[in-house]
Amino acid sequence: MSKHHKVMSIHDYQNLPEYMLNIKNNCEDHDLKYELFCSFHDCACCMKCIKDKHDNCKGLVPLGDVVGNIKSSAFVSKVETDLVNLLENLKTIKLFFSENLSALEKQKTEAITRVHTMRRSINYHLDKLEESLLNDISSEFSKLQETIGNLKREIDNKN
Repeated sequence: MSKHHKVMSIHDYQNLPEYMLNIKNNCEDHDLKYELFCSFHDCACCMKCIKDKHDNCKGLVPLGDVVGNIKSSAFVSKVETDLVNLLENLKTIKLFFSENLSALEKQKTEAITRVHTMRRSINYHLDKLEESLLNDISSEFSKLQETIGNLKREIDNKN
């Protein structure tokens, strides 16, 4: 019965996913070894479960028949193929995300550069505008100062 049985190292056993480590070999209700599988309820059963819960169920099969050839079944092969495809898809998605992050970083840098350039242009324009306005104010002030000074001298001369 054990000629196809393969031994697993403790290290490999410890690296199994948690859901596999939590699989029970005994019935939780009766603490007896699972012996049959109920296809109607899709669960493993011990001998007491059959009397208690599965008395009217048809299609009870020995558990060994259900899991015996699972590793060589087409389903396992399909699952393995699907997992390989999933891994390839995940690698592609990871690469896609990396490329997107690089592109976003580049766009961010370009946007910051454009903002700084625009700010310098606006500052230059405002500086020129300020200089022009200050010159106009200074010029108008000088003209008015001269006009008022002339009017004041004229009044002083008539007195």
